[in-house]
Amino acid sequence: SLGILLLELCFGRRLEDHPLRKRHPRGDPDSKQAFDLMAAMQWSKNVHDEGGSDYAMAVKWCFLGASSPDLNKSWRSEIITSVV
Repeated sequence: SLGILLLELCFGRRLEDHPLRKRHPRGDPDSKQAFDLMAAMQWSKNVHDEGGSDYAMAVKWCFLGASSPDLNKSWRSEIITSVV
């Protein structure tokens, strides 16, 4: 996901190599995706100190705002406003 990519760019390391991700099994593709998201959301709590508040808000939007039920056809403008 874009949120995971932003985390990796911010910290200069892959999610797969992070200790938070290594705590969880690889599992099948569906469970791997869930474990990736769990670890990424935990890791994202440190973004503010490393990347600043704007970067942290962009990462948060990728994880939480992008799945908002109110985000119908306006998602393109929302991503530009919230991430870019």
